Amino acid sequence: MDTNKEFIEWLKIQSACIQGMESVKKQTPQDFWDNCSRPDWLLWLIRRMKNIDIISIKKCAIAFARTVQPLMKDERSIFALDIAEKYLIGQATIIQLERAKSGARDVVLDYHTIDGCRGTFSSALAVKRALCCVTDMDIYLANHAADDTALAATTTSFRDNITFCNTIRSSITPNWDLK
Repeated sequence: MDTNKEFIEWLKIQSACIQGMESVKKQTPQDFWDNCSRPDWLLWLIRRMKNIDIISIKKCAIAFARTVQPLMKDERSIFALDIAEKYLIGQATIIQLERAKSGARDVVLDYHTIDGCRGTFSSALAVKRALCCVTDMDIYLANHAADDTALAATTTSFRDNITFCNTIRSSITPNWDLK
């Protein structure tokens, strides 16, 4: 799919929101992908595309969680991301990944009630969701990991939609055969 007209028709079939449709204007799908500043819209597109590499989605979820790594006060969160990355390239086992996922879940439980630790809690939740994405092969969990990362980022100056969009674009190559 190269043309704007085909892209707009596809977006209509997918029930894209009015604001999203208006933002497309006369852009080709690739132009929209390259210039979009809304990570939620890019993730929306990805969920509707065919033939998206699930490993890329998993790497994207981990990359989202990495954007708030400076907020992580518990080493178990960072360790979990390290193991998830190693697992995706065959350097860690599913047992190691499940242990890391359990540790990430414990961090969420440890920090969810502590006042003043919203950034730590939210970043730990982003890690937990990213690891769930890696283990469960669920594209929607990548979106949740992105949402949790955004929540963590709102607690500090890390909030930057362009960074999130660039993370998506560097992790995923879209397939514009949208029929």
